[in-house]
Amino acid sequence: MEKSKISTIDFVAPGQEAKARVKDLLSKEGLIDVTQICQGYGYKYSCQKNDQIYYVTVYLKKDSMSSKIVCDSVPPEVKVALVRLSVGDSEHEKSFLLSQSEVKPVNTAKVLPTVSARPFGPQAERIGTDESGKGDYFGPLVTAGVYLDAKTEEAMVRLGVKDSKKSNDNQNAYLASKIKEIISPGQYEIYVLSVAQYNEVYRQIGNLNYLLADCHAKVIDRLMDSCSCDYAIVDQFAKNDCIPLALKKLGRQKFKVIQRPGGEEDAAVAAASILARDAFLKELEAASQEIGVKLIKGAGSEVDKLAFKIYQLKGLEGLRRAAKLHFRNTIKAGISL
Repeated sequence: MEKSKISTIDFVAPGQEAKARVKDLLSKEGLIDVTQICQGYGYKYSCQKNDQIYYVTVYLKKDSMSSKIVCDSVPPEVKVALVRLSVGDSEHEKSFLLSQSEVKPVNTAKVLPTVSARPFGPQAERIGTDESGKGDYFGPLVTAGVYLDAKTEEAMVRLGVKDSKKSNDNQNAYLASKIKEIISPGQYEIYVLSVAQYNEVYRQIGNLNYLLADCHAKVIDRLMDSCSCDYAIVDQFAKNDCIPLALKKLGRQKFKVIQRPGGEEDAAVAAASILARDAFLKELEAASQEIGVKLIKGAGSEVDKLAFKIYQLKGLEGLRRAAKLHFRNTIKAGISL
């Protein structure tokens, strides 16, 4: 079956109406799932005629009174139906003519506001890294890295990857599973530093930035064994020489690291942040089952109370297996090391 190229259709009706109409149409075509993304909804469906997977995204505009439908290579007849939705059945002929005309291709980076494929200038193959658990008292430190080339970069942007902090846990879990479907195991790396390991390394180093740099360097080093690229992008957390120094210890003197504030705007870093957060939450749940106490995220007052409870039940050694002891939560919970 012939496919149409990526194209956009303006929908001059309330955005929520567009969402409902598109969902109803695609349910008849074989809707698989619906994902809420920044400023809209993504629809994935399987065409009953050829068993191909297609994507349609509805972006709700700021005025809430209009929207934009983005079609990713959908069959022509589905595109016709989508255009009919946008203009109304009374304009059947107009919609048919519009669907057959040349539609200007979408600039995907502009359509998706969640991430920009190339926010820092022209880029080719690269690695993006990010960590999770740095600000959580309980649970490990997880660092992830993702290698992207032109093809997988486009897929990440189309998927709607964004900084994990901008998604809830369920959305992160969903996106993480999709990322792992798109990129092969050798193109992503997840490194977990257990709480016990974290406490020991921090005791030796005494500096969180150096500890983080070592974790990022390990992830980059492992990815470089299977991926060919010249540099990595990292959301900046320390001086620019921090990660290069850690890489130098691993024999990667010539590898370039770009550290920038807001690094999650890059698709590779955004994908890494999602994988890292998803892995952190799974590790936190596993730790909860191991210690027999439901561990919680963050570092607020509820965490202080739980720290003291674990200390009472399991002692300092039990807390050492569950919490990053150098956090001020330990002192605020009234626990002496």
